[in-house]
Formats: sequence, structure tokens, C-alpha cells
Amino acid sequence: MDEKKMIELLNGDIQHEIGAALTYLYQHATAPGLKGQVLRDILAPEIPGELQHAIMLADKVVSLGGKPDLAVPAVKTQETVEDMITYDIELEIEAVKNYTARADQAEELGDLGLKVQLENLAAEESEHRDMLQRLARNIEAL
Repeated sequence: MDEKKMIELLNGDIQHEIGAALTYLYQHATAPGLKGQVLRDILAPEIPGELQHAIMLADKVVSLGGKPDLAVPAVKTQETVEDMITYDIELEIEAVKNYTARADQAEELGDLGLKVQLENLAAEESEHRDMLQRLARNIEAL
């Protein structure tokens, strides 16, 4: 692992975070009914959280000598709250997988600080995944 490859991978992570923030914003605005209100309550604090992750990653890209790639990915939309939750769980699972791998790569690079930051991101995304999975299991009760 070299710094150039890490910059490339972190830029992909930035785009994932921006995509998640935009997806959550869209869902927050469009989730219908009572089930949608429950989802909106969960998503509202997640939107700025995802952007904070992107900020941390962008700062690290610059400190490694790169430039943040802030290309905005296309937002995939879903019609039902159940489909929104399912998609959000997939986003969080992907983030946990990516940050876990990235932490190992940061260790290989010899950047202990980045490794810890990425492990913390993986833990946060894991908590988000768990929260959404609980909601998915209980959404029909509404």
C-alpha cells in the first residue's frame, strides 16, 4: 500500500459518504406516512454525520498529498419506506466492510492515526446498520 493508492481509496470513501448523505436527505424528504416519520427521525442526525465523515476523509486525502474527489454520485431512489430501509442497510454494510479493509490498509501504510480513525468510522457505521436492522424488523408494527 502506498500513499497514492490510499488517496484513491479514500476518495472512493468520500464519494460513498456524500452519496449516503444525499440518499438520506432524499429519503428524509420523501418517506411517506407514519413509517416515514420514524425513518425521518433516524435519518435527520445521520445526514450531517455522513458529511462529517466526508470532511475527515477529505482532510486526510490532502494531508497525504492528494486532492479530494467530490464528484457527486447519482442518488438511487426507492418508493417505499421498507425499500429505503433495506437500501440504507446495504449502504451501511458496505461502509463497514470498506472501513474495516481501509483500516488494515492504513496499518500497512504505517499510519496508526488513520487506522484508528477508520476503525472508529467502521464502528459508527456498524451502529447505524444495527439501528436500521432493528427498524426493519419492527416496521410492520407501525
